[in-house]
Amino acid sequence: MNTIISLHRKSSPFICIIFCCIIGKAQDTLIPLYCDSTYYVAILDSLKKTYSNCKNIPEDFELAFYTAVSHYPELTGVHIEMKLKPFNFCMAARPAKKMLAKPQKRVYRIYANNKKDFIGVLPSALKYNQKVGVIGHELAHVLDYTQKNLCRLTGTGISYMFVSYRRKLEAVTDLETIRHGLGWQLYDYNDFLLNHSNASDTYKKKKIKVYLNEKEIKELIIKNSR
Repeated sequence: MNTIISLHRKSSPFICIIFCCIIGKAQDTLIPLYCDSTYYVAILDSLKKTYSNCKNIPEDFELAFYTAVSHYPELTGVHIEMKLKPFNFCMAARPAKKMLAKPQKRVYRIYANNKKDFIGVLPSALKYNQKVGVIGHELAHVLDYTQKNLCRLTGTGISYMFVSYRRKLEAVTDLETIRHGLGWQLYDYNDFLLNHSNASDTYKKKKIKVYLNEKEIKELIIKNSR
């Protein structure tokens, strides 16, 4: 993230103007209201070199993925893949390979839903800023996985079957996303899903049962920006 801030400060006044942001004190980082895609297009090749262990990123998600992962300097060197797959969530992150290896040496995979009859919102239908938010959330899960040995990782998987634990974990993950400077992107995704999308009421109720809603996310952003 410090690299991104440095690049931002050295950019032209034009970039500084269009890179809409507010200043927060959470980790002394910039918290953008909207990520400027033009800015990240300009540094995309540099980000690919910095995060060279990120592989198989679908073209439609490439810019949003590298925008989001640039806020996670802790994941530099961590093997992360993306894969399109039909399932019942928008996106999900899981350990995928080398489970017996040290946490930093495992391969982690972020799944993007491409189910045709999905009752929620497909990630391919999201705007750039919203994609950054939901991918940022999944990267917070990956960061959590890199801090757990196999025993703790297994315990997380078992506990996740219980709604009370799931909600607690997802709230912590949202907070981690906010602390990494992607709170407004996460808010944008949740506000769109719950208030402006064609997702079914059944899906929205299921999401609210487990995840923070857009108002709760906004409160956390403000609280962590003081």
